[in-house]
Amino acid sequence: MSETVTLKISSVNQITLPSFARKALGIGAGDEMDVRVEGGKIVLEKALTREEKVKQAFAKLDEIRERQFRRMTPEQRAFAEMAR
Repeated sequence: MSETVTLKISSVNQITLPSFARKALGIGAGDEMDVRVEGGKIVLEKALTREEKVKQAFAKLDEIRERQFRRMTPEQRAFAEMAR
């Protein structure tokens, strides 16, 4: 069950995230958040760290490499294996 509270936007267009939400995401002062509008709603998510972004990028590259490897002929695969 999720908790819902009503927030008021300040005169400088800011909100304060309730403690239950901060604790649930493990976020605090200085942490970065990703913000997007989705289906008429504002969605906030804890941003990935630089390390997480790099790992994610390398994982995508590995997927691309494996997909390309599967498309190769046996001769191309043998050559690619020598380069690894």
